[in-house]
Parts: sequence; structure tokens; C-alpha cells
Amino acid sequence: MSNKIKLVHAVKDWNTLNSIAVQGYADGLECLASVDLLERANAPEVIAGVNKDGLALTLRLLVNSTLFRLHVFVVRAFAEVRHPDDRHLRAAITFLKEDGRLGDVPWPVHRQRLEKAIWIFDRALIDQRLARLKHMRNKQLAHFAIYETEGGPTYTDLFEFATLTASIWEHLGYGTQQIMIDMEDQMKAYRRSAETFWSAFQRATADQ
Repeated sequence: MSNKIKLVHAVKDWNTLNSIAVQGYADGLECLASVDLLERANAPEVIAGVNKDGLALTLRLLVNSTLFRLHVFVVRAFAEVRHPDDRHLRAAITFLKEDGRLGDVPWPVHRQRLEKAIWIFDRALIDQRLARLKHMRNKQLAHFAIYETEGGPTYTDLFEFATLTASIWEHLGYGTQQIMIDMEDQMKAYRRSAETFWSAFQRATADQ
């Protein structure tokens, strides 16, 4: 019996692709915001303030939960398309790569965005960072098994690949004409919110 994965075309029409693009844009934005949160949480002045207020355990829970969610969001985007109701990034890209599909897109600027999404996705799919992240997800997140941590993914791998994945979602969103705002512009609101949140811990350090 062959273990070869059968290619499933889960996305059948443009309306379905459009809905995937909308949700994917939201996922990508959450990935970027999560990376920003995690980097801020690691700032020395934040750590000092958290320790001063006796909140280190709570911060650790926050960081671990965000890392877990971010990791799952990134890896699931590239999962094999195995079921007809799959609606992740790879399902969308599989639809776009069908013969003649991009010929349905009338405007060159939108077609170029979709071509860019495919181009980045294809290279991300064979990236060793993704292989390491997927292996850790399978062994430590989705399941709990014996896992050799040596040679595993780093935080840098996760953060960089999350940013890369978000860029694919952004190209897909623009190419399908479902979004008109760059993620970087949307991130301004997240950063303002984060600045207010983390400033409480920074003030605690300054008051010492």
C-alpha cells in the first residue's frame, strides 16, 4: 500500500479563495503582532519590571502561550492538503497553481501579487527552517514524544518564518482584492497598544 499523499483540490472556486485570503490576512497580522509582543517581553527593562512586581510566572505563561499559538499558525499554513474542507495557505496556493488559473485574473497588478505569493510559498516550502519547525510541532506541540532538541528550531527561525508567512498572506490578500491596507500600517495600532501595556513594567523599573 502506497504512503504517497494524494493531491486534494480543496478549493474549488474564487469565492472560497477570497474567504481564505481574508482569514489568512488576519492570521498573518496576528503572527506579526505576536512576534512584536514576544520581542518586547524579552526587553531587559520589561523583565526587570516584571521581576520587581513578582509577575515572572504570569509573563512566562503569556510568552509560552503566544509562542505555542504562533508556532501552530506558521506550520499549519504549509500543511498538506488532505481533506476537501482544508482552508489553509497551501490549499489556496494549490488552487492558484492549477493550469490556467491565473489567466482568470484580469488585472496585471493583481496577477503579479498572486504570482509573488506562489513564488515565496514554493521557496518557503523547502526551507529547512520550516522542516525544523514542523518537526518540533509534530513531536512537542501537536503530540508529546521523545524529541532531540539539538538541531531544533530557534526563536529566530520562528520569528523570521512567521514574518515570511505573513508576507505570503499579504500578497494573497492584495492579489484577490480582499484587502487594501498593508500589514505594516495595521501593526501601528498593535504597537501603540503594546507600548501602553509594557510601559507599566518599564515604569516599575524607573521608579526604583
